[in-house]
Amino acid sequence: MLRIHDPETDASLDLQIPWTLEEAFRVQLGRHFDAGSHSRLTWEMGGWMAVALYQLVDRDLLPPTGRQWALADRICKALDIDVPMEAYAFRGTMADFIRNNIPAFDAYRESIERSDRQP
Repeated sequence: MLRIHDPETDASLDLQIPWTLEEAFRVQLGRHFDAGSHSRLTWEMGGWMAVALYQLVDRDLLPPTGRQWALADRICKALDIDVPMEAYAFRGTMADFIRNNIPAFDAYRESIERSDRQP
């Protein structure tokens, strides 16, 4: 069993992996520390963990998409409002921000279009 621990929340997750792989990882970990923590283990492991986490984490907890950011930026400029701090981190919160403000944004755009059409 391999344990991942988050010191910020003091939460731990026990990973059930094949014992042969667990033993191989322990040897690799020893080599990492024998090298004075200057091996590429942390960089490689961080990259692979990121790939795995993107597959495991609920979609609403992933970072906002580029399209979400582009629309949120237009909404903020038009309505002179700021994106909530939590929306910077989470796709679901950004979607809520957009959904809550899109009616006012659409009304703003319609008023601009009406004023452009008047002589």
